Amino acid sequence: EARADALGAAQSIAGEERRLVEVAIDLLTAISASPDVHAFGTDSCNDVFERLLEESDGYANMGIADSSGFLRCSGLPFNPPVDVSDRRWFQGALETGRPSIGRFQIGRVTGRATINVGVPVRVATGATIGVAFAAVDLMELGEASLRGLDLLPGTVITVFDPDRIVLFRSDDDLLAVGDVMPDSEVVDDVVRLGTGTFERV
Repeated sequence: EARADALGAAQSIAGEERRLVEVAIDLLTAISASPDVHAFGTDSCNDVFERLLEESDGYANMGIADSSGFLRCSGLPFNPPVDVSDRRWFQGALETGRPSIGRFQIGRVTGRATINVGVPVRVATGATIGVAFAAVDLMELGEASLRGLDLLPGTVITVFDPDRIVLFRSDDDLLAVGDVMPDSEVVDDVVRLGTGTFERV
């Protein structure tokens, strides 16, 4: 039963991450047409994301960057300039005009391990003026999924992305969040399939 709990927890973490990404896309898409969001650098713009952050569990921050990649509004206080133009979620949303999911990162405002979702923000003319984002908090996500589980001694739960970067690990003695998984046939199989769980006995 404990072994099944461990495998279930790994699947739960991956599934909850997908859910948080989908919820973020819906939220950001809904608010991206708001005049308050278009008022970069104002209290009203910051207030929108502060309220969203307070009302939404599982996120480290939410905000908006202008089309040059500079953070303009944030649910958390920040010291400008904060440049996110190198982030994959920002580049993808700006280049494709569609929601974009980033890779593992350490937030420049939060200092936390996150995966960010970016959604283009357009004005009435159709011009893209920036990218709204939500940062999925990886440690909060993993810890929430493990609460109440009775894991076998020595059990380690690891979740990693297609780049083999560790997104969550229940024991950081050998690998920590942000480390790269070592080469192995098992890791290769999970990367090749795009999803999956495995156990080592």
